[in-house]
Amino acid sequence: MLENTESEIYKKLQVVTDLVSGLALAIILQTSLRLPFLGVGFGEIILLICTLSGLLMTVWLWREGRKTEWRSFRSWGLSCVMAYIAAGLLPSTLYHASVGIPGVSLRDWVAYAFCAAFLCSIGFRPTNYRLLGWALVGGVIAFWLGSLFFGSSDIWYYERFRGWAANPNQIALYALCGLVLLVSDERPLPLAIAAAACIAVFGYLSKSDALIVGLAVFISATVFALLVPVNRFRQRTPWVLLALVIFCLVFRSHLHDLVMSLWTVADNESARVFLYVHGIEAWLSSWSSFVFGLGAGSYSGVDSPFQGVEAHNSIIDALTIGGLPMLVAVYVFPVASLILAYRKGLRLLFGVLSALLAFTLFHYVARQPIYWVASYGALVYLTLPRFLGSRRVN
Repeated sequence: MLENTESEIYKKLQVVTDLVSGLALAIILQTSLRLPFLGVGFGEIILLICTLSGLLMTVWLWREGRKTEWRSFRSWGLSCVMAYIAAGLLPSTLYHASVGIPGVSLRDWVAYAFCAAFLCSIGFRPTNYRLLGWALVGGVIAFWLGSLFFGSSDIWYYERFRGWAANPNQIALYALCGLVLLVSDERPLPLAIAAAACIAVFGYLSKSDALIVGLAVFISATVFALLVPVNRFRQRTPWVLLALVIFCLVFRSHLHDLVMSLWTVADNESARVFLYVHGIEAWLSSWSSFVFGLGAGSYSGVDSPFQGVEAHNSIIDALTIGGLPMLVAVYVFPVASLILAYRKGLRLLFGVLSALLAFTLFHYVARQPIYWVASYGALVYLTLPRFLGSRRVN
């Protein structure tokens, strides 16, 4: 009788934790509403409580000898990511802080540890990803609509919608990650279409250049997956590439003008190029930084390296922070999801994951919990297809 009571309490706590976790992720986006004396917002505080609750539930399952998901590829991957952040990235951050490397930030390391800890709190126990995902998407849409009706002129950044976020590009990132979760779930379809349309509208209002590139990549990747299914990859890929080359040659002047016009707007007088170049210079500044990085922080700059600025490119920033291990940690889940989506013939998911990866080439996303949740959540659905149509997804 006592065991049944504990089990019922656990199930109720799990549902509440998953629901509140999704809402907390939505609240985190409202970065302009953070508590000034703490430097964090209510979303981070609530998500921390949910993380501790999820970890306690996982420990309870282990104690009871109940089934936990820790033998799968994704769970081992999550374990390796958490181990690297604790045993690899932290010592590197502390060492470079002690020798006074400009740009190093222990606060950034806390952000990475926070993201990994939250994933651990949902990754090793039965988690209702559908409930979590819909709470996130619904919460984000509600906040965006609320900012339109009750916000002031400061919800716009030079005619770019940013809601209560500090940067319009955060709106674009949440729009892409929300689409990843919606397309991964696939049900209920009418509501998913309506939510996706609403997300797309706000993504458009953000006027993010990276999101425009992501849209082009989404269309291209989806068409590629449609024309070249996995069982026809070797036969059709050369012909598709040949057609692409011919298309680019025929319309090269139009494509060149289009790309250059978009790049001119996004580059801001070559600032982006300088950030890329100086970020690479910081990464190659020594053999140790080349292999292990410089620790958590930002190491690029417009005028020179080590000005405490991000390169605004997730590959370059990950390499400067932790070398190849950090690069693998940042991309292991979305890339694995991308490969599995293609192999399973899920064209829309393959397209939206490709768009998310393209977006990361123009902004650094690894400190955002939503990026990790979306890429890991997609991997959950893809590695456990028997749960795609069920009520609960583990």
